[in-house]
Amino acid sequence: MPRRTPASRKALLDAFETLLARHGASEVGVNAVLYTAGVGKQLLYRYFGDLQGLATAWSQERRDPIGLGERERRLVTELAALPRGQRIAEILVDYATMLREHPWAIQVLLAEMSHPGTLGSSMREIRREIGRAHEGLLLNTGSMTGETALARAFVLHAAAAYLAMRARLAPDYHGLDLASEEGWSAAMDLLRKAGRPSRAKIKSKTPQASTAAANQAASGRSTSARSASRRSASGRSASSRRR
Repeated sequence: MPRRTPASRKALLDAFETLLARHGASEVGVNAVLYTAGVGKQLLYRYFGDLQGLATAWSQERRDPIGLGERERRLVTELAALPRGQRIAEILVDYATMLREHPWAIQVLLAEMSHPGTLGSSMREIRREIGRAHEGLLLNTGSMTGETALARAFVLHAAAAYLAMRARLAPDYHGLDLASEEGWSAAMDLLRKAGRPSRAKIKSKTPQASTAAANQAASGRSTSARSASRRSASGRSASSRRR
């Protein structure tokens, strides 16, 4: 007999998350949710109105769905010990790893693209929550200084999400198996390198140095000219003696 207690509401929410993580938004249908939850259709409509209402409720009622508060506190402590130039890279590596560890979070990101007007829009709030902590760290930990750092963070944030999606959906990426710990670690090392500013520094020349370089170049040209003149004179003299 279908459950008629308030626990059936939680069963529907849990079934929605299970199916989302396992198959993605395209496979989350009313019948699949009811079968997984073990409840009757009338209860879904009583509690949530329809499938989109269930998605909205699931999105709104998950408090700190992937331990973001604890994760953020730990990351803040780690970032404080790092040079400013390395912070963007570590924030984005943690963001990518967080997504990889929670398959349903990846499916939420995909749903916003594949079902923008239905389930994707219903889960928009939880999608924002997923990215909010790391975006806040990028903005508030002194990680980004200047337009170049902002541009780098913007592009690498997208790269981090893409790598996490590939790890779950199509892990063979440029010879790396992103589903394996070894392959994922190699990918994160590359993300760290891309996120750190180049160590090469271009030193501007002082006016004195520029003047000295110009004088040295002029002296070199003068010496070359005198040498060429002497060789020319010597050649004319030898030719005169032969005649």
